[in-house]
Amino acid sequence: MAGFSGDFAAGASRGDFPVITFGSAKRAAEIQRPKVLSAAVKISYEEMNRRMKTAFSAKVLDEAMDAHVVDARKPVIIGSRSAITVENLQFSVKHANAKPSVTFKPYFVRKNVLGLAISKYDPGVNWVASAVIYGMGEKNAISMEMGRLTDSIVKFIRKTVGPKMKDPLAFSYDKEKMELLTYFKSDFISPFAEGVGISGFSFDDEGATISINNGEKILDADPRYNIVLGDELLSSILRKTPPDSNLSFAGPGGIAFTENGLAISGLVRGLSLGGENGVDVRFSVHMTPSLLSANNFVCSISRIQIDGVYRNGQPLQAVPPALGTALQQNIISVLAEKLRQNKYLSPYLEIAQTGPSSVRIGLKQSSFLPAFGDKVAVDKIKLTRGVVYLHLALF
Repeated sequence: MAGFSGDFAAGASRGDFPVITFGSAKRAAEIQRPKVLSAAVKISYEEMNRRMKTAFSAKVLDEAMDAHVVDARKPVIIGSRSAITVENLQFSVKHANAKPSVTFKPYFVRKNVLGLAISKYDPGVNWVASAVIYGMGEKNAISMEMGRLTDSIVKFIRKTVGPKMKDPLAFSYDKEKMELLTYFKSDFISPFAEGVGISGFSFDDEGATISINNGEKILDADPRYNIVLGDELLSSILRKTPPDSNLSFAGPGGIAFTENGLAISGLVRGLSLGGENGVDVRFSVHMTPSLLSANNFVCSISRIQIDGVYRNGQPLQAVPPALGTALQQNIISVLAEKLRQNKYLSPYLEIAQTGPSSVRIGLKQSSFLPAFGDKVAVDKIKLTRGVVYLHLALF
């Protein structure tokens, strides 16, 4: 804002409070920023076994199957670079016990569609006896069991990952080719970013890797990190906050990453600071994040830039000293409270002021890609211009 100034000394710092400056700077929306979201997460066979055993002990599978793990000490999933075998399970179907073993090769079909080609199937029962039980041939019996299994998978996912998510997965099984296709809903992959989908799949002797992307190109990949987020993508999520709310990121608001930290820009309305009632403040908070523990960041705020102060919709050309001091001492706590109250952000973040110039930001499990379920954590972070690199660990 031309001519905007503060009587409170620009660049001054009172005690442990962050520096406050006045002026106008390029906002995030005025700079070309990447909207990339890319992830490549490897899930080990050990982790798959843990989750599979959880599924069969969670009492959410089809009760008619009466399914359970035969020996908890042995794996259910055995993988190699050529195929994956599932065994060590027992199903009771129509009063007959079956211990099937199925070997298959998973493969990527297209965006959000994965295939599974069955190469070997041992039902674990005598087919003479099972013919009486099922009253059908082998392929029909396998098809029926695949139907039961896929129904159970959906039930498990709804309970453990997305109980409010309707039909997160769909399946189709070709009994002649013995191939199963799995179709993923986009919001099962990511509930907050549009256009995100599974873009690749591979497996080896250690586990399977699933790749996710929103179609944007990664300029500089770093193998030490498995998630890349562009600041314009995060800004577009922030801007979904209604423009008339008490904290708005509409217009020039948003987030911008640099090698040295990040800046969050927006407009906070209705502040009562320094004896001034109902002022609106357009701000930019500059901070440096560091990882305190898994999923918990401490952001040290170095500077708060005030780009405009408004009363009754009219800009103030100068800020009274009392208001400048009040902004410096209170703007962080006010922003933290506004963010906690924001219904679009509060489901994903835990925010608390930890000092005059620091805040703690915790990532809730709901902020992660639902397809990965629980027990995931960010344990490494790197910032560059326009992009944040994260390492997502499964445990």
